[in-house]
Amino acid sequence: MAARRNSDVDAWFEAKQHPMEEAMQVVRRVTLEADPRIEESIKWSTPTYSYQGNIFSFNPAKKFDAGDVERRAGELVEVLRSWCEWKDAPSS
Repeated sequence: MAARRNSDVDAWFEAKQHPMEEAMQVVRRVTLEADPRIEESIKWSTPTYSYQGNIFSFNPAKKFDAGDVERRAGELVEVLRSWCEWKDAPSS
């Protein structure tokens, strides 16, 4: 996983023992590897990813598996990179 992991998020995973942790860890890895500008933190008692504003907070209630995330990782990466580029674009 990316070196930019936040120890507060590590502690959240340890404390929660979320039933979908495996899939959530894949989302975490894909998100942090998508763009070096993205940071993670705990906001609203859940992992949150941001760059010049919040991108998303993540505490799923609907069951999905890590394989689903891996298969669609390219889509997530595209959205995340687009967000960062949009935030860096000069204002009109």
